[in-house]
Amino acid sequence: RTVIRDGWHNMCSDLCFWQDTFWLVYGRTSAHSAPDGVSVLMRSADLIRWDEVVVFKTPYDARDTKLAATDDELFVFCADSHFEWIEGKVRQVAYTYVFFSDDGYRWSAPTRIVDRNYWMWRVMVHDGVFYCAEMGGELLSSADGRDWTFVSRIPDDEGQSPQQWQDVRKVDHRTTNLFNEADVIIRPDGELWCVSRTKREPGQHSLLYISQPPYEEWSCVD
Repeated sequence: RTVIRDGWHNMCSDLCFWQDTFWLVYGRTSAHSAPDGVSVLMRSADLIRWDEVVVFKTPYDARDTKLAATDDELFVFCADSHFEWIEGKVRQVAYTYVFFSDDGYRWSAPTRIVDRNYWMWRVMVHDGVFYCAEMGGELLSSADGRDWTFVSRIPDDEGQSPQQWQDVRKVDHRTTNLFNEADVIIRPDGELWCVSRTKREPGQHSLLYISQPPYEEWSCVD
């Protein structure tokens, strides 16, 4: 069933059920890589009739919007990207923003979280803790969805030191070809599974990363 057909390039949707309501968020832009994106939140009681609630804007180009929820709050996370001339090349620079609400209708101002070129992807909440495997390959956690801390480096960096991949991050949010857009789940026994798209050739096929609490060491399945 089509939810929205309005002539825009609508992409990167996410859906959750919170406070007896379905919430849908997606990016609205003129083209997949156009620099004019906003994030749109819609609501529905029955998955048939949908109402637009709010349009989120960031300083440049809001994209890759994701939802997360606790019992008391709904969160919208999105990347904000623009391009800069860095070290002789035009490069995409990203920051991540969060919006939050206790009723789904009144929303906070955009709050920038994490550092430059930490491009957060899907966020999940487990036992009151937020987790995100951001696109550069780090597992991050938060107690409130606003303040995030480093947990571990997920991919094998093949001898690179932490300082080396931080130097890469100064100019590019992609720190390795072994990690990209990722999702995480925590199984009933506490084991964390992370499936990530990669930039490997040919095919850019995915990798499965597995870790046990406290999620500081990882194994990988190709």
